[in-house]
Amino acid sequence: MTWLPFAVFVFAWGSLFAAVLGRRAPRQTPFEHAGHAFLVTSVVFAILIFLLTEGLSLFHWLSRPAIGLAWAVVALGAAGFRAARQRKSAEAGHSAQPQIDTMPRADNAGRATLAAIGLLVVGLFILGVVAAPNNWDTMTYHLPRVMHWLQDASVGHYATASERQNMFPPLAEYALTHIVALSGNDRLTHLVQWYGFIGCIIAAALVAGQLGGRRSARIVAAVFAATLPTAILQSTSPKNDVLAAFVLLTAFFFAYRLWDAGDFGRPAVAAFAATVGLGLLTKATLYLYLLPLCFVVAFFAVRRAGIRQAAVRVAIPLVLLVGALNTPHWARNLATYRSPIGLAGSTNTTWHPLALASVAVRNAGLHVFRTPLPGSWRAVRLLDRLHEWCGLDLNDPRTTWAATAFGIPRWPSRHEDDAGNPLHLLAGALALLLLARGGRLRGRVLAHALCVLAAALLFCVVLKWQPWHARLHIPLFLASAPLVGIAAQFFVRRRARVITIGILLLSAAPYLLLNQARPLLGPQSVFVEPRERQYFTNRREAYPSYAAAVARLRDLRPRVVGLAIGGDSYEYPLWALLKSGPASGVRIEHIPLEAAPLADRRISPDVVFCTQPAKAARLESLGWRCLERFGDDSPAWLYGPPLPVARLWSPS
Repeated sequence: MTWLPFAVFVFAWGSLFAAVLGRRAPRQTPFEHAGHAFLVTSVVFAILIFLLTEGLSLFHWLSRPAIGLAWAVVALGAAGFRAARQRKSAEAGHSAQPQIDTMPRADNAGRATLAAIGLLVVGLFILGVVAAPNNWDTMTYHLPRVMHWLQDASVGHYATASERQNMFPPLAEYALTHIVALSGNDRLTHLVQWYGFIGCIIAAALVAGQLGGRRSARIVAAVFAATLPTAILQSTSPKNDVLAAFVLLTAFFFAYRLWDAGDFGRPAVAAFAATVGLGLLTKATLYLYLLPLCFVVAFFAVRRAGIRQAAVRVAIPLVLLVGALNTPHWARNLATYRSPIGLAGSTNTTWHPLALASVAVRNAGLHVFRTPLPGSWRAVRLLDRLHEWCGLDLNDPRTTWAATAFGIPRWPSRHEDDAGNPLHLLAGALALLLLARGGRLRGRVLAHALCVLAAALLFCVVLKWQPWHARLHIPLFLASAPLVGIAAQFFVRRRARVITIGILLLSAAPYLLLNQARPLLGPQSVFVEPRERQYFTNRREAYPSYAAAVARLRDLRPRVVGLAIGGDSYEYPLWALLKSGPASGVRIEHIPLEAAPLADRRISPDVVFCTQPAKAARLESLGWRCLERFGDDSPAWLYGPPLPVARLWSPS
C-alpha cells in the first residue's frame, strides 16, 4: 500500500494523456499526433501541480493524504473526460482509439537508433532509482526545501541559512514535493529530470519537423538531444536544468504552432503563454532564454494582425497567464527580499564589449578539453596574453564568479557539475556553418537560429562566468538540436549520417555507465556503495561526522532539531539519515543566529546540529552546551540548550 498513492499520481498522468490524445488531425503523422499530445499533457500536468501545490499550501494541507486525494480526483476527472470524448467521437462516427506509433515507418537503421535511445532512457531510469541523490545543490537547497514544505504543509518562506531554498523558481521542487510525499522516500526524485530528458528527445524531433525536416532530420535531432553529456548526467539528479530545456523546446513547439495557425486562436496562444509562464517558474535562466522567442512571436503577431490585434490576442493573454503562474512566488519573494526574483549576486558589473566577448569565449571553453596535439596545453596561457593585450584580466572579478579561475581540463569530465559537450558544440557550430553557406538560413530556420544565438548572447551579457556554467547551457544545446537535424538532412549523406549517429550513441555510454557521482560500474558502483554513503559521494569527508551525529541524535530522541549551518552546507543528508519529516514526529528547523530575512521566527530546539565554527562560537556565547564534536576533516557539533531552556532569536 506504500506505493498506492504514487500509482494514483501516475494513473492521473496516463488518464490525462489519454484524454488529450483524442482524434488525429488529417495531416498529422502518428508521431506528430502522439508527440503533440505528450507536450500538451506535460503543460496541463505542470499547471495542475502548480495549482494543487499552491492551493493546498494556502490551508496548510500540503501533506501525503491531501495530495493523494487531490490526484485521485484529477484521475477520475480525466477518465470521465476521456469517456465523454469517446462517446462523442463514436456518435460522430470516428474511431475512438487512433493507432499511435513511435516514429513513422523507420528503416532498420532508424529502428536500431530508436532502440538504442530506448535502452539509454531505461538505463537512466534504473540508475536514478538505485542511486541516492548526491548533487551539491540538491543537498543544500533542492531537496531541503521540499522537506521543509512537507514539514510545514506549506510552501511559505521560512528561516534558512540558504536563501536559495526560498527565492529560486520552485516548479521542479513542486513536482518533487508530490513525488516524495506520495512515494514516501527519495528513490524517485530523479523522475522530474528524467521525464524532462524524454520530453527533450520528443520535442527536439517535433521542432525539427516544424522547421521543415523529414524523418532523417527528426532522428538526428532526437539522437543529438539523447546523447548530450550534461543532459545524460543530470537526468538522474533532482535538479532542474533538463526540465528547463524541455520547457524551452516546448515553447518553441507551441510558438511554431501559433505561427502555423496564423489566426491566433485561443488554444494556440494559451499553450504558448502557459509554457512561457511555466518556464519562468522553473529556472531563472529561462528569463533570458525565452526573451528572444517572445520577441519573435511578437514581431510575427504585429506583422500578421497589426499592433492592436497583436496586443489583444497575444500580449494580454501572455501577460495574464505568465502573471497568474508566477505571482504567488513573486509575491513571497517581494515580501521577504523586496524583489520578485530574490537577491541578485551573479550578474556582470561591466558591459564593455571586450569584457563580454571574454565571457563568451570562456563559456565556450567549458565545453572543450586539451587535445593530444603538441602545445594545446598553452591555450589558456595564450588566451591570458590576448586578454592582457586587450587591457583585460582573464579572471576579471567584474565578469567572473568570486574565487574562481578559468581553465581547460585535460580530459572531458563525467561529473554533472562541470561536464562539457565537446562533440555537440562541434556539431552545432558545423550545422550553423552548413546552413549559412547552403542558403538554408531563411524563414523559420533563421528565426530559430537567431533565437538560440540571441539567448546565448544574453546569457553572456547578464551572468558572470562560472566554472559550473556548462550545466546552465543545457537548454541552449538542446534548442539547437533541430538545427543540427536540418543541416544533416540537407548536407550530410545517408552513410555519413548513420556513422555520425553511431558515434554520438557510443559517446553517450561513458556518461551512463561511469557517471562520476553515480557510477553503474567500478568499485564505487551504486550497486556496491551503501546508500547512506552515496549521499556524500561529492563530499566524502563529511560522512563520518554526519553519521556519528545522527547516531547520537537517535539516542537523544529530540522533538525539534535546530540547524546552525552555512548557506552552502549539506542539509538534506541530515533529513535522509535521521529519517525525519512529517511521518517521524521530529522537526528540523533553521535557527536564526544572525539577522536575516524571516529571522524573527522564534524556535525552541531540543538540540542543535552545527557545522560552522563561527556559529558554534555564537551558540556557546548564548550559553548552549557542547554535547559532542564529531569528525576532524569536516567537523560537526551537537549543542544542548542552556539551563533553563531558552529561546533563540535574532540579535537586535
